[in-house]
Amino acid sequence: MSTIKVDEIYGDEPTDAVDLPNKLKIGGVSVEQGYTASGSEPSSPNNGDFWWDTGNDKLYRYMDSGFKELGVAASNNPWSGGRAIFGGGDTGDYLNTIQYSAIQTTGNTVDFGDLTVARDWVTCGSNNSRGLFLGGLPTATFDTIDYITIGTTGNATDFGNLVFGLYNHASCSDGTKAFTWGGTRYGVSPTYHNTIMQTVIATTGNATDFGDMTVNGRYNSCCSDATRSVCAVGETNNSGYENTMEYITTASAGNATDFGDISTQRGQMGSTNDATRGLFAGGWGGNSNTGGDGGSTAGSRYNRIEYITIQTAGNVTDFGDMNNLNLRMACCADTTRALLAGGYDGSSRINVIDYVTVQTPGNATDYGDLLAQTYEAGA
Repeated sequence: MSTIKVDEIYGDEPTDAVDLPNKLKIGGVSVEQGYTASGSEPSSPNNGDFWWDTGNDKLYRYMDSGFKELGVAASNNPWSGGRAIFGGGDTGDYLNTIQYSAIQTTGNTVDFGDLTVARDWVTCGSNNSRGLFLGGLPTATFDTIDYITIGTTGNATDFGNLVFGLYNHASCSDGTKAFTWGGTRYGVSPTYHNTIMQTVIATTGNATDFGDMTVNGRYNSCCSDATRSVCAVGETNNSGYENTMEYITTASAGNATDFGDISTQRGQMGSTNDATRGLFAGGWGGNSNTGGDGGSTAGSRYNRIEYITIQTAGNVTDFGDMNNLNLRMACCADTTRALLAGGYDGSSRINVIDYVTVQTPGNATDYGDLLAQTYEAGA
């Protein structure tokens, strides 16, 4: 057996790159390392093979007869991933449809599965693998919580119940718990309420009381980073819309504290966030209790987008404009991009999805369409 020792391989000059078009094997094994990207485990793997789990954004390597999860750099927030989920809503009838799209691409949504019951005014919270749908009309008591596994298409499963039934509320998440702010309490006086609820996302069960808002409010909008949740108050006690924001520290149950103001008195805005910045978009302002859905001429619709830095209390800053005067949208985001979906433009429900880059102020760009003209969905 002969042995060949090679100290260097180079082209015409020592600095030239070497191209081996037929590849190179050492000890009969290729030194080129590829990987499989898929939502399910690859079949017939070999030792050393890599698998990128696209459904859960995790990296595995095949060793000792199984795929072992490898440590990868964590996302800079604990709830983001590559998939936008939209559930429920109102097309003229209550919807049970769940639909999804890949946030970093553009295009129309596709079917994901169904909620346990058709409803609108549903709100949402998530970690990076599970999504919750909380409350809404017209369930028997309006307190239903459903959940899905975001990376696996299929129907929702019963999770538990809110503290009491409600709609016209707002929800967001710090990646561990979903926080539900205010809303309309069905069949109980006062109709508007100030309760803040918390729901542990990873463990099925019922929501619990967290604390109170400073006012009784519905048509609220909220956003959250990993430690703080901020709520823009909507309409209070049948007396018109507010321009105030308040916040909680998510690890410590207690009452809300003043944060600052949005630019005008309004509610029914879409809201979402990345790891540091919260967005409030569109909405309806005025003193009408009909909410700007065609039942009243009072008030105004908005297309403006405003933002806050969640860890810095203060007033909103102008971000840009949506493509429509719009309210009651379903909004969500990954670490860089926010989607603003559906809503009501003053004459009809719409299926338009806009997007913005959260850290780059500017006007929204068309993304694609929902499966139907829908408002009051959750995302």
